[in-house]
Amino acid sequence: MILMHPFWQPYFGSDPHVLGQTVTLDAMPYTVVGVMPASFRFPGDADAQMLLPLRLSEASERVALRYE
Repeated sequence: MILMHPFWQPYFGSDPHVLGQTVTLDAMPYTVVGVMPASFRFPGDADAQMLLPLRLSEASERVALRYE
């Protein structure tokens, strides 16, 4: 996962050692791989707190593997 700067500050205490830590959301483990800079903004009114990888279904993974 990638944390947004405003979320990282209060919830992780601006800890620079958060990278590599595991965070569990909805019983799924995610590894923190980055923190977005304070200046980063999504277009429009999006107010994301973190970015998570897209998980493919098993069927989608089988199709993707055929095209590698």
